[in-house]
Parts: sequence; C-alpha cells; structure tokens
Amino acid sequence: MLAVRFFLILAVTWTLTGLSAKPQLAATFLPALFIAVTGVAIPLYLLQVGIKHTEPITAAIVPSLSPLVAYLLQLPVGG
Repeated sequence: MLAVRFFLILAVTWTLTGLSAKPQLAATFLPALFIAVTGVAIPLYLLQVGIKHTEPITAAIVPSLSPLVAYLLQLPVGG
C-alpha cells in the first residue's frame, strides 16, 4: 500500500493542476511519472518485499544502521 500511494499522489496532483489547461505541464507528465516510478515506487516495493523475507530483528536493525552506512560511504569523497 505504501508504494501505491505515490501513484495516487501523482494522479491527484496532475488533476488539480489542470493538466489539459497548461500544455507545459502535459509535456512534463511522462518524465515526472518515470521519476516517481523509478525513484520512489520501485525502491519502496523492494524494501517491503525484503522486510517480508527477513527476520523481525533484521528488519528493525538495518534501517537503524542505514545513516551510518551512508556516512561511511561518503567518507572517501569528503576527505
């Protein structure tokens, strides 16, 4: 359900902004949809599948450690 809400947010946003009334918005619909699917929906779906297949303690510890992993990955760049 979490991954599906982004499709609904996108649809509501495009409806409220009047997609047919503004041609420049119509031109950006497919790129925005592509970004929403590849950047948000697919990663969230894969996260949910991963959580379903792991033990509860693993699912609780890994998100807690993710900021540490991101920091360690950035150390060589910022050094």
